[in-house]
Formats: sequence, structure tokens, C-alpha cells
Amino acid sequence: MTVASERQLADQHDRLKNLVLWYNDAPDSDNVASAIAIRKFYGWDQATCMAQASAGDPIQIHLDLESLKTLKSPVNLRLHRQDELFSRNEKEIKEFEDAMSIPNPAHRTQHIQEWYRACTSRAERRPENQDNAVYALDIDWLCDRIKKAKEVRLFGGASLDFLRRLILKGVAHKIRCHLQVGTYNLSSNLFPYQFNIALNPDAAEYVFGHYEDFEEFTVVASRTAQSVKYRLLGLDPNFSLLGKRIMGYNMGKTPLEIAKGEATLDSESFQHKLGMPDLTMIIIHLRPDLIKCRIKFVGISDRSDGMIYKRKRSGIKSYEMKEKSSLDMDLPDIFAVLAAERRTRVAFARFERYCSGLLGRFI
Repeated sequence: MTVASERQLADQHDRLKNLVLWYNDAPDSDNVASAIAIRKFYGWDQATCMAQASAGDPIQIHLDLESLKTLKSPVNLRLHRQDELFSRNEKEIKEFEDAMSIPNPAHRTQHIQEWYRACTSRAERRPENQDNAVYALDIDWLCDRIKKAKEVRLFGGASLDFLRRLILKGVAHKIRCHLQVGTYNLSSNLFPYQFNIALNPDAAEYVFGHYEDFEEFTVVASRTAQSVKYRLLGLDPNFSLLGKRIMGYNMGKTPLEIAKGEATLDSESFQHKLGMPDLTMIIIHLRPDLIKCRIKFVGISDRSDGMIYKRKRSGIKSYEMKEKSSLDMDLPDIFAVLAAERRTRVAFARFERYCSGLLGRFI
């Protein structure tokens, strides 16, 4: 749902040279009010993390709250790790667990919303956030900046409603759009539709029917995105949010273990190789020499046929790998390579210094 995390993208003449957007507008609640509260909370969590290593550069987070009204989540959220808890203290975790245990649904929802608002308020008041801001996205503001940019790349993998709105606004021709999609083998899928399609089938049908409106439109299948593993060697054991997310999301440590300091990135953990699908998708498009893929083509079947990704002789370009692999590079080295990319100089400037914030969205 975070559409863009910016570090003063405009140059001194207010002209954008490059613009990179990362969006993921999957809802974290079936209740719109709760989802909005959660999104604002995530926005300030993101800003706090990035501010810790951004050398004082103002951070702006823009949230696409409008899309929440059109989403339907096919996921039982109780099956998902609640990554908002990984960076909380013991008191906050206990308060959240108490709220979740309230038997009355209406009272439970109210207390959970209050918990998110309280955490958000504390984040806003932190000294490192005094020059930072979290906004509701103004789509016209964004489209104006897209028009001014020399090159725009958009990375995503959730609802396609945001893309539909960009098409309708007439700016798709300026955008290189790269999506992480589901599986081409529906027998391994949990839902009748692919996840990003199931969130908003109407939007998906429209976007895949107008994909040629974009300057470039490519997809990376989940199997490929999940196939590459990365070494943790070289990460600082106290690497803030990134380390906590790795311990919680990738290593299965509980939020309470992390808050108490019982779970750490010890020397043994550094030997682990972990998959980071979104990071893989970004590397495939920005540095294809690092991850070798073959190019295939796919199309989307009719809605009556389940809107399944199918192999085609032509159509949407799909990046695929034959087998699993791992990069012979440590994560910090990968960050440095991306930071040096001329094409993404604006988005990845000082990447090494606040990658814990950005990578919080990549994992």
C-alpha cells in the first residue's frame, strides 16, 4: 500500500531525472478503517527506520488509501506473520495481544485500532521524524511528477487497481512496470484466482487488457522470485529493522523473543542463505547480469476461465529461471551495486545507509 518512499526526488530545477515507485496495496484488514490505521502505522514505521540512517534527509511516504475501498482480501490474515510486531517493545506486544484476545468483535476492533493509532502517534513524535511526513497519496500530484521524470520504473505485486488508475490518468506510457505475479501452475495456488488478481479482479482484467499502454510491462513468476538466496554475511548484528525482520519473518523468531533480545543475528545465522523475492525482482530488472533469466511470454485467460497465467508465443514478457540459485555476494555488497546504478541514482542514493528501511519493504 506504500506507493512511494522518497528522498527529495526532484533536483534543484524541480525536474525529476528518475522516479522509482514501489507499491503493495494488499489490505491488512477486511475493515477499511482498520486498514487505514494500519497503513498509516506502517508508513511511520517505515519513516522511522529510514530516518535512523538517512543522514538527516527528509523522508516522505505516500499511502494510496483510495485503493483500500476496492480491495477484497482472499487471505486469512491469522495465517500470516504480523511483521508490525517485530520492531515493537515488550509493552507494546503485550498490549496488542491483550487487544486480540477480546472476545467481542466490535470491542476487539476498536482496541486494535487504538493500539495502531497510539504506536503511530509515538512514531510521529520521535526526534528523528521531525522533518519527515506520511501523506495520503494525491494521485494527480504523483502523475505530475511522472510526467516530469526522465524515466519511471514501478515495482509491485499486489492489487492492480493502482495501475488501472495510472492508465486512466494517461501516464502509463511513461512507466516501465515490473510485477511479481503468482504461479503458472494453479494446482499449487491457494485461491481460485492468483493473489494479485483476487484482490481486485476488475482492475486486473482492465490492466492486463491494456498492458501495451505502458512503456514496458514485464512479470516475474513467484517461483523465480523465490529461487534466489542471499547470504547474510557482512550484516551488522544490530542492523535495526532489517535484522529484526529477518529474524522474525525469515527465521520464525517470535516478536517477544526479538523484543527481549533472546533472538539475535549471531555468527551462525550469518551463514544462512535467505530468499527475498521482491529484492530478486528488482535485481532482475536493474542488474540482469547478476541473475540470469530466460525470457518467455505469458497471457491471461478470460475471466470465465479463472484469469490464469498461460504460456503464449507472444504477449507479456516473463522472466524465468530454470533452477534455484544463490548470488555469490553478501547483502551489503548487493546494496552497494544497486546504489552505484546510474539509472536508479536518485532512488538508491545512499542506499547502504538506509537500506534497512527500504529492504523492510523488500522482504
